[in-house]
Amino acid sequence: MLGIDPMEWASFGALRRRLGWWRAIRLGLALRKRVEGGEPFQDLPPAEGQKDIESREQIAPAVVLYRLLCEELERPEAMRLVGEVVEAGAHVFLRETIGSISRELFEGLDADARRALLDERIGRFPNTIYQIQDAGSSSVRFTVSACRFVRLCSLVGVPELTPVFCAVDASYFSEVEPSVELIRPSTIAGGDDCCDFTLQFVDRESS
Repeated sequence: MLGIDPMEWASFGALRRRLGWWRAIRLGLALRKRVEGGEPFQDLPPAEGQKDIESREQIAPAVVLYRLLCEELERPEAMRLVGEVVEAGAHVFLRETIGSISRELFEGLDADARRALLDERIGRFPNTIYQIQDAGSSSVRFTVSACRFVRLCSLVGVPELTPVFCAVDASYFSEVEPSVELIRPSTIAGGDDCCDFTLQFVDRESS
């Protein structure tokens, strides 16, 4: 497990804390071998474009880890552990991908610039098809009308895993980006037509 990137190292750390060094290393090596061999998408048609390729690359380790853990643990326990591993790695990914989001950043821009900034940040995520409803100085709102993670998890037979990826957003904005409150009353993974995101800026003192 040496030489891995920060996101992988964070994910491995979560696995190690729950299972211990040697068991985590064994699972990590098995996971890497299977992913490099094409799992879990080897039986699907080729990816449809770059965003589909990137979406598959993002969730392949989580899907394979879930399958490996289900060979050793009861399914609910495997799900909980995958959730912890995904959360640890995704927090690193989100920090690197979207950077800081703050009231000060948006207040210093006019309406067009705020929308352009939000569009650029959300566009870094390959799994979403989204529409921006509002980009204000105190809150922003956008909806995701399609999520490749939901589709891919369903295609490989693990639809129950999809909420794990949704949970990352809530934990990130409550733990890592405390000046932003996430309001998301609906998710595609939960059976709704869209994921409805509102990011409400709050004072750090009251967070």
